[in-house]
Amino acid sequence: MEKIIQQLNLTDNDKEVLTAFNENTELSDLIYKCLTVGIYTNGVVYKDRENTPRINWALSLAWSRPDLSDEQIGQDIRATASGLRSLEEAFDKIKQFKRVATPLPKINKAK
Repeated sequence: MEKIIQQLNLTDNDKEVLTAFNENTELSDLIYKCLTVGIYTNGVVYKDRENTPRINWALSLAWSRPDLSDEQIGQDIRATASGLRSLEEAFDKIKQFKRVATPLPKINKAK
């Protein structure tokens, strides 16, 4: 984690904000869902919705852009995967920010 702190030149306040964000799982999960909804849910089959493969993000490249070559479609899919990998790695780094529990001093009951 020290490498991340140095790379980003994080202040103590920055670290505290990231720790608070990480500890608020409701907020962090919601932000994650908002950022990834287009990739992870488009084209997913749901029991209570009309399902069409045309809303699948990867297949829609081929259907909506017939002018693109197979190579160009592949490059777009690879670029999307690369961006998604970067996003996942960023969230993994944020998850490293946790409060360190300070142990309570031991009380000598013999005194």
